[in-house]
Amino acid sequence: MLTKLNPLFLERLKEIYSREEFEKITPSFLIEKRKTSFRINSLNGTEKEVEKELNNAHIIFQKLSFPKNSYILKNAKEKELWSLECYKQGKIYIQSLSSQIPVHYMELKEGQKVADIAAAPWGKTSQIAEYVWKTWEVIATEIQKIRSEKLEYNMKKLNCENVSFLNIDAKKLNEQFEEAYFDALLFDAPCSWEGNINIHNEKSFSEWSETHIKRNYQRQKEIIDKTLPLLKSWWIFLYSTCTLAPEENEAIVHYILCNHKDLEIQDLEIPLKNIKAWIKKFKKYIYTSWVEKSLRILPNEQMEGFFIAKFKKI
Repeated sequence: MLTKLNPLFLERLKEIYSREEFEKITPSFLIEKRKTSFRINSLNGTEKEVEKELNNAHIIFQKLSFPKNSYILKNAKEKELWSLECYKQGKIYIQSLSSQIPVHYMELKEGQKVADIAAAPWGKTSQIAEYVWKTWEVIATEIQKIRSEKLEYNMKKLNCENVSFLNIDAKKLNEQFEEAYFDALLFDAPCSWEGNINIHNEKSFSEWSETHIKRNYQRQKEIIDKTLPLLKSWWIFLYSTCTLAPEENEAIVHYILCNHKDLEIQDLEIPLKNIKAWIKKFKKYIYTSWVEKSLRILPNEQMEGFFIAKFKKI
């Protein structure tokens, strides 16, 4: 079934990963659908309330030690949650495990001003709202109006009262706010989505190309250059993607470290087994050794592939 994928994509993976890692990763592309995962939305409900309703509905679940407040369904699918009151009332939010991780490392506190630079598909925005609770300002940008409207609907359902929505290109966020306005920035960057490739969903890989990757690389740099001046000194810029391509991962971290000298990359310790450190080079490109503090999450039967890097402005 892997022959459905672009041979160039598979060859690139062999350059990025060891043979053992490659053999672990590729079966994840064949999984028809990962088990449904969700997290508790503490703005609306508690673990006790949600677990009681799941038990009453005879839904078997597993609570995970990491990420925080996360669960996996053992004997049910996403649609079986839709009829539950905990879902209707926004006490839970269905979200993949990998995408729940970045916000945990933003060092968020009550009273902060935070920007989710590329907010769709919305899960991280509501996570941010939980961390900074009621005494905050969260700005979420989304260029597509329809997606922005859905984001606003979800935030109301989840009781994220002080989230403001800007239907603009992320590159124009600097036109709306003065320099050093925000205490924290999250940039879950637009990417080629390689960590989510699924053989059973042709849309997940049909448009893959190196040209697309290069376009994303350029777009990410433009957004980063425009938005980083909005961050206050001594606060956090969290960068993440759901792709495996070095151009959209290590190369971006390399670019930040070489062109934004006021940012320092921070250590990351993620308590998972499917973690891989950075790659030192790809094709003709060799990355600065500081990139080693970024981490890759390898795709497996529970998690999609992800990349995370944490920076502090000095």
